[in-house]
Amino acid sequence: MSWTDWILEEDKRGLLTWFGGLTATLIAGGWAFYTWRHPKPKTDEPLDAEDQKRADRLLVLLEAAQRDKEILQREKDELRQHTQTLESKNAQIEAEKSELAQRLARDTQQGANNSAADQAVAGLQRGDLKPTADYLRDVAKQARAKGVAENAKAASAMRQLAAISTTAEAALALLQATEYEPNNALNWQLLGDMQLQSGKLLQAESAYRTMQHLTATASKAQPSDYSLQRDLSVSHDRIGDIQQAQGDRAGALLSYRASLTIRERLTHHDTANTQWQRDLSVSHNKIGNIQQEQGDLAGALLSFRAGLTIREDLVQQDVANTEWRRDLSVSHEKIGDIQTAQGDLAGALLSYRASHALAERLALHDATNTLWQRDLSVSHVKIGDIQKAQWDLAGAMVSYRAGLTIAERLALHDAANVQWQTDIVISCVKLSSLREKGLSDQEAAGYLQRALDITERLQREGKLNANQSLWVEDFRERLAEIGAK
Repeated sequence: MSWTDWILEEDKRGLLTWFGGLTATLIAGGWAFYTWRHPKPKTDEPLDAEDQKRADRLLVLLEAAQRDKEILQREKDELRQHTQTLESKNAQIEAEKSELAQRLARDTQQGANNSAADQAVAGLQRGDLKPTADYLRDVAKQARAKGVAENAKAASAMRQLAAISTTAEAALALLQATEYEPNNALNWQLLGDMQLQSGKLLQAESAYRTMQHLTATASKAQPSDYSLQRDLSVSHDRIGDIQQAQGDRAGALLSYRASLTIRERLTHHDTANTQWQRDLSVSHNKIGNIQQEQGDLAGALLSFRAGLTIREDLVQQDVANTEWRRDLSVSHEKIGDIQTAQGDLAGALLSYRASHALAERLALHDATNTLWQRDLSVSHVKIGDIQKAQWDLAGAMVSYRAGLTIAERLALHDAANVQWQTDIVISCVKLSSLREKGLSDQEAAGYLQRALDITERLQREGKLNANQSLWVEDFRERLAEIGAK
């Protein structure tokens, strides 16, 4: 498949745009699942008023330390995010950080783990998260020493450690959580999300299938528990995401339709449940993604418009809900993709600009939110594509460079994030394509060489999917073509 063909088929928010298609990371997803299923820590007594004040102060310090260290730049508002796994600090991280702050408040007040807890607090005050990480490892170690009854507490400490860690470190912490508490589907879901974000598809698939087995068994035992049905639909989604990344479109479509069937049943049971309505919109989008890749543009457009309709209704119910506004932005973008493929450039530009307007407002609302920043980067690139097709060289150059600037800034935050690395590749290649419309050969070669360098490194590390692995040779051929002229 040539780069041009790939642009038409794969630059659509596939696997690594979940978190938008939610495919999400990312931690897409299961973070809100946790807060829904586990709203309060159950291993400790409730805090009294004074301890709660201490916990609140510690939580503020924790947030400040994360900003200073730029370890996690995630979402603060998306408390119900559940499928866009791979790129966001969402409700689960907020829940884990809140529980961590309460744990520290108790330990420093009551004297338990006093030294480690005090060091953690002191570290937060100077913007250093390492003492907090050491403290959590000590909590897990002590819990494990007490026997099986404390395994849930040890696993909780590892999830909290993951919440304040980079991608690679978080994956190790979550792997330990699955060892401590292997029958907790949440641990496997979060582990799969992190492995997916690191480009480890086989390991991610194994984690998701374990999650699916656990949720399927639980839902059969408790058929009236609709939350378990929802969990099962999420597992189908995650496995479909892996199948899509591996090029198994038929398998992915079956998985997504299985998820859709469950979600349609849930929404019919309770039409007022906005979370289930949103789930249904995600299923429509994921099915639309596969239809688009299979060349069924008419079917894809129907699926995307079905998702758009649900999301417009949700936004009308709550215009302040940033998650739903982002969803609506994604739907406009996906419809723009179909219009582009159908040759309706004017319609596509309108759709992309509608998406861009929503993405820009969200990015301005929170400059530290990496998911929203990436959305804005992708939006610039999409608009640049249309400008290029309309021979607006100056406009395309501005749009592509704006997208590249954001992608570069994101990549600095977490070098292990494969998606952000490939975003730089895509922007560089698109800029190099302007050689046909006025860009000098030297400038085009510079962009291509940078794209090749990043892609070769990711290939050596085994982090490219089936289609991305073809980029290396394509980029080499393009560089050779420029050098021959």
